[in-house]
Amino acid sequence: MPTKNRFPGFVAWTTMAFSSLLAQGAEPPAVDEALPPLCTPQLVFASEWGKIYAVSPMRKVFARHQPEDWGKITTQNKIRLSLARNESEPFFLVLRPSKELNGVTLSFGRVSQGNAGDQAQVEPTWSYQRVAEVSVPGISKWYGMLGLETGTIPDPLLSDKAFTAPAQSNSVLLLQATASFRVKPGLCASVIHVHAEGKTIASVPVELNVWDIALPRTSKLQTLTHNLEVKNRASWSFLNDVGVTALKYGPEAPRVRLEPNGTLQIDFTDYKKGLEVVFNELGYEFVLVPPSLLGSISQLSKSYLGLSVPVGSEPFWPIFDQYMKMMGDFYRSHGWEDRVIFYMFDEINEEHHELVIKLAQRAKRHYPEVKVMISTHVMSDALASVLDAWCVPWHFFATEVEHIPNWQKWQREGLELWAYMNSLYTLNAKSSLAANRFYPSVLAKYGYRGNFWWGIAYNAGKNPWTDPHRHGNQKEGMYANGLLFYPPRDRTTTEFEPWHSSLRWESYRQGLDEYNLMTLLSKTFATVRRDLGAPAQQEIFSDQQVSLQWGALLSSEFRKHTYRADGEYIHRFRQLLAHEIQTLRQQPLGIVQLEHDSGPYTARNTIRIRGVCAAGTMVTVAGERLSKEQGFSATEPFGFVAKVPLHPGRNLIPIQLGDDQGNKKTFYREIDYRVPENGVP
Repeated sequence: MPTKNRFPGFVAWTTMAFSSLLAQGAEPPAVDEALPPLCTPQLVFASEWGKIYAVSPMRKVFARHQPEDWGKITTQNKIRLSLARNESEPFFLVLRPSKELNGVTLSFGRVSQGNAGDQAQVEPTWSYQRVAEVSVPGISKWYGMLGLETGTIPDPLLSDKAFTAPAQSNSVLLLQATASFRVKPGLCASVIHVHAEGKTIASVPVELNVWDIALPRTSKLQTLTHNLEVKNRASWSFLNDVGVTALKYGPEAPRVRLEPNGTLQIDFTDYKKGLEVVFNELGYEFVLVPPSLLGSISQLSKSYLGLSVPVGSEPFWPIFDQYMKMMGDFYRSHGWEDRVIFYMFDEINEEHHELVIKLAQRAKRHYPEVKVMISTHVMSDALASVLDAWCVPWHFFATEVEHIPNWQKWQREGLELWAYMNSLYTLNAKSSLAANRFYPSVLAKYGYRGNFWWGIAYNAGKNPWTDPHRHGNQKEGMYANGLLFYPPRDRTTTEFEPWHSSLRWESYRQGLDEYNLMTLLSKTFATVRRDLGAPAQQEIFSDQQVSLQWGALLSSEFRKHTYRADGEYIHRFRQLLAHEIQTLRQQPLGIVQLEHDSGPYTARNTIRIRGVCAAGTMVTVAGERLSKEQGFSATEPFGFVAKVPLHPGRNLIPIQLGDDQGNKKTFYREIDYRVPENGVP
C-alpha cells in the first residue's frame, strides 16, 4: 500500500523545484533575521508509519525522550544545509516509527533535469552512522564539568548496517553531506530515501548551499594525541582519518644502548620505517621526540631512556646531549627536522622551571630546528624566551582569565600556544556536544595553534560499552575519562580493527572546520586591510582583534562555563562566517569591526561600529546613510564610525557599502542585548 505523505505534491515538487535550482545556479540566500533551519528541530516527514525529524547535532537526542521535550519544533518540507567545499556538514535524522520497523537502511539520490551535462556534474556525497547509547550509573564532577545525565546516554557511533527501529522510540542517525573540491558553489539538491521491510517508506528532499569557499586539505589546528591501542600503520591510518595530525609518539622508539665508556648507541632501523609511514604515507604533521616524558607535575623521571639515570642528575647531561644531537641528525638526514616536537613535561610545577630552561637551551644547541614545548599552568618571561610552544592547561583553575594579556604578549614575542584539555569530553554533561564543537573556535579566538587531548581511549581495563570509566576511586569522578573512541564490540582478529567514534569526537572534528573558517576569514580580512592602507592599521582591525570579535559570538572567555548556552547557534555562526569571507572578497573594498569583543551578549543599549572603505564608498549602517562627519573621502580610503541603538534580544545589524560603479555589498554584525536587572544600561 502506498505511503501517505503529510506534505501534498511532495515528490513532484522535489523534482521540479530542485531541478530548477540546479539549472538556474541560484545565488546563496543572504543572511536575514531568521536563524538557519537547524537552529530548531524540524519535522520533515509524517505518515501512518511514523515521523522523521531533522535535528542539530548540537542537541543530544535520547531514544527515550518525546519530541515535545525538545521545545519548539518547526514543520519543513525539506532539509536545508550549508557547507564549504572540502567540508562535511552533519545533522541528526531522527526516525520515530509508530510500530517496529525491521531492516532499516538509508540511500541517497540526486535530483536533476536528467540530461548528460547535469549527470556529469560533481555532487556532494552522503554517509551515515547509527547512534548507540551507553549506560552511566551516576553523576560526575570534573574540572568544572558537571555531568548530571544518568541512565543510557547517546554517544557511540555504529555502522550503516540495517537495523531495527523500535516503536515509539527515537532511532537517531548521524548523517553527513560532504562537498569535495570539485563541487561547484551554489545550490544543489539531494533526496534521502528511508527503506524498511523491503520497501521505500519515505523520501526527504535536501537543499544544499555550497559556499564559494574551499577549506584547506588538512586542519590548521594541530590535534595531538597518543597512539590508539597499537603502534602500527592501521592504527595510525585510523587516527589520521578521524582528524589527528600529531602523534605522541608514533612508532616504537629507537633502541638505545649506553656503552661502558659513556658513548650512546642508537638503532634507528625500525623507527625509520615507522616514520616513513607516519610522515611520507599518511601525512602527519608532527611526532614527539620519543620515548617518554622527562617528568610531570612535581616528579622527574628516575630512568631517562630506560637507563636508570635520573633526569637532571650529573650523569644525565652527557647522555641527554648525545641523544638530542643524534636525534636531530637523524631527522635532518630524512627531511623531518621541522616536524618534531620536544615535549618534555606534563603539567610541570614551577619548582622545576629552572631545569626546564636549561633543558630547552641544551636541546636547541644540539637540535636547533626542534619545536620545544611543555605543559605548565605558570609561565614567565624567562621560560617563554626558551620555548617555541606553551601547552596551556585550559582545564586547570590555576589558569585564569587574567592571564590572557600575558598570552597575547608572549604570542607577539613569538611563543606558539597550544591547549591541554582533559575535561570537555565528560560523557554525561548536558553541554558536551556543544562544548566540543565550540572548543576549536574558542581556540581560534585566542590564536591557539594546537590542541593536546590528554587521552582519547583510556579505559582502565573496563568495557566502555557497559561500564564507562570514572577517574580513580572518586565517587563523583569523570565518566568516560580519556575515552572519545570505543573499541570494537566483537573482535574477530588479533589485528587492529577500526574503533567506533563518538558524538563528542565528531563534534570536535566538525569544530575543526569552524577553526579553518575563522583562519580563512582572518587571512582574507588581513589582505583587504593591507590594500586599504593607513586608515586600516588601527589596533581594532588587527588579526588578534578580528579573532577575538568573532570568537566572542560563542564565548566570553576560554572556560567552558562561559560558552553560550544555545549550542544550535553554531549554525548561525557558520552562516555569518561564510558570508563575511565571501563579502570581503567583493567590491567595493571595506572592512568592519564592532567595538565589542567580550562575549555573545552586551548590557549596553548601543553599539559602535567602525570600518574602513575604499575612496568614494557610500556607507549605510542599520538603514541609516552615514554623514560626511561620520567618515567619507572621495579621494582616498577612509575610516568611519557609527553608533547603533539596540533592542532587547538578538540584533542583526546590516552595514552596506556601495560605489558609483554599481557595486554593492552588505556586511552583518550580530549581538544580543540583555537588559540589566536594574534596567540601567
